[in-house]
Amino acid sequence: MCAICAHMRTSSGVNCSCEQEPAQKLNALLLSVLKNLFNLMGIGSFVQMIATGVILVLALVLNKLLDSRALAAAR
Repeated sequence: MCAICAHMRTSSGVNCSCEQEPAQKLNALLLSVLKNLFNLMGIGSFVQMIATGVILVLALVLNKLLDSRALAAAR
């Protein structure tokens, strides 16, 4: 087990496989750091779920926007 997977599994219970793509590991690490940061700031669990959801939706929209721009540039 790699060090990143071990940290994520112990700190936030996020399952990580050493066979995952590096981007997937980075995403899981960022989400676990975000969760720990919210806990340290004393933010309630409901607000944590809302904030995490908003961040995930923004990441998906940004990814879709960047993909569409890359496709347009390739044409």
